[in-house]
Amino acid sequence: MSPAACSGGDRCMGFDSEVTCGCQPYRYRGNTRRQPVCQGSGGCMVRCKKQTGRFPGIWRGECQGESSCKCSLIPVNNVIGAICV
Repeated sequence: MSPAACSGGDRCMGFDSEVTCGCQPYRYRGNTRRQPVCQGSGGCMVRCKKQTGRFPGIWRGECQGESSCKCSLIPVNNVIGAICV
């Protein structure tokens, strides 16, 4: 349930004690970043800071979900950044 702060100012938080949040190592273009991930029932939110000059027009900065919240640099349904289910 506690908030997690990861690389580059990315953050996530669960709204219930059933939600587990943390930072997951993620390799992208030769660099290792720590990306926020929350999973569980009860709701969560994630905030993903956009890298300067990258991903024009398809970046989502934050979202809320019921069971999963994460930052992703891999497109999901044409969205990069905050991905929530």
